[in-house]
Amino acid sequence: MENRELLNFYITVLRDISRKSENTIKAYKRDVKDFLSFIDKQNINLYDLNIDNAISYVEILTHKGLKPKSISRKISSIRSFLHYCKKREYVNKNVFKYISQKESSRDLPSFLSEEEVIQLLNIETHDFASLRNLMIYSFLYDTGCRISEALNLNEYDFPVNSLSLIVKGKGAKERKVFISEQTQTLAKEYLEEKKKLQIQKKITIIKDLDKFFISISGKSLPISTLESIFYKQCKEFGWQKKFTPHTLRHSFATHLLDNGASLRMVQELLGHSSLSTTQIYTHVSQKKMREVYLDAHPHGRI
Repeated sequence: MENRELLNFYITVLRDISRKSENTIKAYKRDVKDFLSFIDKQNINLYDLNIDNAISYVEILTHKGLKPKSISRKISSIRSFLHYCKKREYVNKNVFKYISQKESSRDLPSFLSEEEVIQLLNIETHDFASLRNLMIYSFLYDTGCRISEALNLNEYDFPVNSLSLIVKGKGAKERKVFISEQTQTLAKEYLEEKKKLQIQKKITIIKDLDKFFISISGKSLPISTLESIFYKQCKEFGWQKKFTPHTLRHSFATHLLDNGASLRMVQELLGHSSLSTTQIYTHVSQKKMREVYLDAHPHGRI
């Protein structure tokens, strides 16, 4: 079987059986495709891969100046692909089993202060786009959802008479998230304006009509447009920090911990399968911990 065809079969398994998210699938496909291009150029047969081939490829990635975190992800993607191939006897051995992933100092996530969140959630709305943007900011901060979870949200997923809803996370796992009364009120206004816009734009495709978050053309909102929205907002405020959809997820988690929520509860609300993934937020809450110490401990007060 041709390598490209084998990759296509593997991607189908990730999508239909493993139920990986689209972003994860894109990353796996890109990483494996790059590796297959490498062995093609080197005239290396996939079945006969050896440990030297694997080492050479990792050295190339290192010389390109990729961060250890990126290299680790690529190694993991290729290892997973070769595991799939080994089970079906398309490779002699999974040589990437013997390649250790580089240790990386995990970057602390960027997050907003509570004052910056107040500033963000008080932007003026004067048209559909600004109302939609405020709805996005408010929803992401209230729920801590991943952007893929928000963009996959349909109108019928969003009960306007309830302060909670069910979202589908990675691996199609469902979890309950919560919204504030302010967000609920905003949602009702947003949905009214959304309906008017889609009637005006003569949108008839059910998929677009069902989507909760849409573009100003009345259709599904692309992630590239969303990234542009966050970039422009950041420039408008003059913030000197990274501001992306994920920043609001980080802010959600950090503020919960700062205000007394347990790590286990934050893990559940974020939809993390492992507590170790959530533990990074304990680092960004150190300032708050020190403030509590100085205020509460006898020596701290001195």
